[in-house]
Amino acid sequence: MRRQRKYEGWVVPHTHWDRAWYFSFEIFRTWLVNTTDKLLKILESNPDYKAFSFDGQTSVLEDYLEVRPEKEADLKKAVKSGRLAVGPWYVLSDMYLVSGESLIRNLMTGRRIAKRFGRVMNAGYVPDPFGHPATMPSILAGFGLDNYIYMRGAPKEVYKLGIVIKWVAPDGASVMAIRQVSGYGSLCAWGVKEGRAVDDSDSDHGERAWGRVRGEIDGMKKNNLNVSVLLFNNGVDHFPAQPTIPDLIRSTNRKVPEVLLKQGTFEDYVNALRSTRPRLKSFSGELHSGYMSHILSGVFSARMWIKQQNFECQRLLERVAEPLDAFVGRGAGVDLSGSLRYAWKTLLKNHPHDDICGCSVDETHDDNACNFRQSRQATTGVVYRLSEELGRDLPIGEEDKPRDFIVGYNPEPYERGCEMNVIIRNSSLKEPGPWRLRRGDGRLVPAVFSGECNTWEGGSLKFFDEAMPACGYAAYVFEKGKPTGPPRELKAKGGTIENAILKATLNPNGTVDLVEKDTRRRFRGLNLFEDTEDCGDEYDYSPLRKNSKTLTFEKTKGRVGKARVSVGAAEVTAKVVLRIPRSLSSDRRSRSRQIVSVPVSVTICLRPGLRRLEFKTTVDNRAEDHRLRAWFPTRVIARKVLASTHFAVIERPVDPSKGTDKDDQATSPTQHMDELVAVQSKGRGCTVVTKGLPEYEGREERDGVALGITLLRCVGWLSRDDLATRCCGAGPSLSTPGGQCPGRHVFEYAFLPYSGELVSSGAAVCAMGFTVPPLAAHVSLRGMGPDRTRPRTAAMLKSWLSIDRPEVMLSSIKRCENGSGYAVRVYNLSSKRVTATLTFGERLRSARLARLDETPIRKLKVSGNSLVLNMKPREIATALLS
Repeated sequence: MRRQRKYEGWVVPHTHWDRAWYFSFEIFRTWLVNTTDKLLKILESNPDYKAFSFDGQTSVLEDYLEVRPEKEADLKKAVKSGRLAVGPWYVLSDMYLVSGESLIRNLMTGRRIAKRFGRVMNAGYVPDPFGHPATMPSILAGFGLDNYIYMRGAPKEVYKLGIVIKWVAPDGASVMAIRQVSGYGSLCAWGVKEGRAVDDSDSDHGERAWGRVRGEIDGMKKNNLNVSVLLFNNGVDHFPAQPTIPDLIRSTNRKVPEVLLKQGTFEDYVNALRSTRPRLKSFSGELHSGYMSHILSGVFSARMWIKQQNFECQRLLERVAEPLDAFVGRGAGVDLSGSLRYAWKTLLKNHPHDDICGCSVDETHDDNACNFRQSRQATTGVVYRLSEELGRDLPIGEEDKPRDFIVGYNPEPYERGCEMNVIIRNSSLKEPGPWRLRRGDGRLVPAVFSGECNTWEGGSLKFFDEAMPACGYAAYVFEKGKPTGPPRELKAKGGTIENAILKATLNPNGTVDLVEKDTRRRFRGLNLFEDTEDCGDEYDYSPLRKNSKTLTFEKTKGRVGKARVSVGAAEVTAKVVLRIPRSLSSDRRSRSRQIVSVPVSVTICLRPGLRRLEFKTTVDNRAEDHRLRAWFPTRVIARKVLASTHFAVIERPVDPSKGTDKDDQATSPTQHMDELVAVQSKGRGCTVVTKGLPEYEGREERDGVALGITLLRCVGWLSRDDLATRCCGAGPSLSTPGGQCPGRHVFEYAFLPYSGELVSSGAAVCAMGFTVPPLAAHVSLRGMGPDRTRPRTAAMLKSWLSIDRPEVMLSSIKRCENGSGYAVRVYNLSSKRVTATLTFGERLRSARLARLDETPIRKLKVSGNSLVLNMKPREIATALLS
């Protein structure tokens, strides 16, 4: 009688396909075409070759078919039959450096394409990102995915729980998380003789192949193997299909009695594992540790311009273009979904980890810049098109005559003061001024025009509206007359600016002394610049092993300009020159003795009624091999920091690197944040919020925690093997001069002191509002003519959505995927239950609670134009409305 096998093993042939990395996208695509051509021949000629998985992506299908359009039917046949597994993602994104909404669009796009080809692989396969946020189980569960296959990032406590765990998100959602012990290439080139190609028919089916399987099983046992269904990956980066797999499986099943091997997809493996109903131990938190694997957290600051441009493009899509489409386009019967999907797909092509992380050759990142530009232009086109559509409905002027006006948008779901800039183009206003701006309800707003000569053409307009409607718009008309002045609470004198809450003095070295008037708290030396050598690479920061030299600039003397009050802000600027070593020495053992001047401009700003000090710092980088940061001493004594992540704020130690020095890669003291990092204790707190600067460090000092944010990290190598912070290389050792980030950079960030708790006090709302600026558009209509059929009944100002609780944050408003109605997504940022009322600008006919993928769950009760949501702690809620 045959003895029952102890394990069931699934061999999954696959390729890990980086669209670009140490070669550009187009060079890698030539490999992709060749790899896919060979794969289709294998699937056609060998019925025993059960299946191949294309790395959980669908972008590769489009990339291939742009070159081989005649192969579409063959691809569809392979996908529909289940022999070629694609999806659920569009691209394999980095998980940290993109927004939560972009991960949702990534899954939506990938599933849409996979369905068009016949079938979606329902496996949460994400093998190679540099860590995994705590909220990933919520995002996966929102698409009906109950599993996650990953490689790196598990901390020591997870290793103790087993290879497979129950990973629980802050809101309670969970997935079965499967760690690939030997990575995603455990059976790469399985049984292949050294020096042979993987498609050779005479691959060694003997002890070389059987021993690999035994060795993998032994490795899993040493890593606390707690399941009986095992995963073996036959493939690695840009790896072609290996046609001998069916023979190798048959041979091994005869010679290794401990395991019964089968060939399939990652979905087949997950289904088999799930069917055994494994008893799993739970873990809550992020998977971002260097224990037993490199975590490569220096990518949070490599090529910072990529992070900044991505942040801008995401915000424009998520918070401006999609809401306008939902409210204006849907109401007017204008379908711009194709343009929005194009903008999203173009942006998503920059989200693979080798792209958004900044750890590729310069040619790859040149392509990224082009993608950002195209995505931004496509999105801006949508905004202008919908602004014109709204303008046609506004009762301004005569239809058959040119009409010029401004439409301003407030993307945040609460009324707020907004200073906006708008470019005047193709205007019919040719008469000389003075001109002023009047809102549609009759209120004059402070405004100032800047441009050449005395006409409007080609100039710009800055104006301030102290009460912009919540998540809505206001229209403004031009009229002759003297402009009105700025809010009286703003003051400026010398190097000091004030509003009703804060008083800030800008110092000659670029630092700021701040007074919080109601609490009398004082902060000195905010925004202190610090520069350290960086002898690392694009993956990791590294100081010198000896003689590390950090420079701070307390004694630097620059020039502070005269403080001024604009239409909606008090501002003052300092110009400072930082003297920094040019680079590392030629032997990379010290900093160069040659010093270069790095000009820096710091502008600080206070706005009416806001407890927020804003910074705009411009750096003309002329140095290499260095890291430039800005530090904020908070005077808050704390042991934990609060950092924003996707749909949540999580808690970390101030210095998470303590005790990790013996890991495979010691955890870095620099960590990731989406927008903000905060410290709080005994009813007082401070937060720093940024636009696209995702790396911070907390430092415990005698009088409290100092928070540092990275502005630039400049290196000239893709990878090196001589770092003090990593034991070996992380990729090819290639020169990347673009990684030195020469030239002009502009950084925007803000400092907020607060009383109470970050979320319930409203400090988080104020901070997030900094990252979602208002937007204005000049609308110039040349007349609609006599065939105008739609009456002009739109209100001159309107709120589309307001939310009455500071704990509940707006994430997105978009037209539903099926084209019917619109979807609103909010999340509870607090750890308590919250009842929030969402008030809309139109009467609601129906509302349904839905998953993130917009699958309805249950009906929600509506009352007129209001919807009440009873939200669990840290819950993400999506409502489908009509």
